[in-house]
Amino acid sequence: MTYTSIMEVAQINPTTALTQLARLKAPPPLVQPIITEMLWQGAQRDDPNTALREALALLLPVLTLDFAGLSRNRDGRWEQFCELGASRTCPPEILAEALDREESVIQGPWGAALLTPRGDQPEVLAVHGWDLRAFGSKVSQLPAAMDAVAAALGLARQQIQERQRWRQREERLLAMLQLAQEWSQAQEVAPLLQHMAEASTRLLHADRASIFLWDKPNQQLVARPALGVPGNELRIPDHVGIV
Repeated sequence: MTYTSIMEVAQINPTTALTQLARLKAPPPLVQPIITEMLWQGAQRDDPNTALREALALLLPVLTLDFAGLSRNRDGRWEQFCELGASRTCPPEILAEALDREESVIQGPWGAALLTPRGDQPEVLAVHGWDLRAFGSKVSQLPAAMDAVAAALGLARQQIQERQRWRQREERLLAMLQLAQEWSQAQEVAPLLQHMAEASTRLLHADRASIFLWDKPNQQLVARPALGVPGNELRIPDHVGIV
């Protein structure tokens, strides 16, 4: 599998994932078929969690595993957020070593590899259960295989998340255009302001919203509507600002 063919399968923009693609230039033959399938799933699926579980299911039989899972480091603590197979928890020191080295770690029945480059919440693929003797001469491929599989998982997930962000942005823009059309036909100010505030909470996933008007004669800022406030109105002196 070449650099070009991987990009074609995954529909990847190389300018956004150069580090990940570099890890996939020459994946071991042992895992080439499942990497192709993982990247294809990443280009087709809409739910990243479903794609991750499908990818882990591909991995188990190929590497003769009884467990595969993903762990995330949050504020110095590891938490497992996706797993398949037997109920297991990877030792945190193995996860930490994979994170520190930024390459795969093989320790007995355990293997671990960094999913994506370091970030606020780095994620690591952990696997368990392989019988190293069963691989024979292919055992030397395992570190590179783990690294390539983790990179493919990370890329597939990034592709799905990027599509989700663009879809959400498109939905917000379409909603705003529809609202603008409705507002242009409004005849009364009060219902229009109420509609605008309610639409803002939906589009921004907010709990409440207020639209402030300046009551110059009374030197007040008047929130009307003030969603979530008793009476649906809030008045404050215009010299104290909005709180």
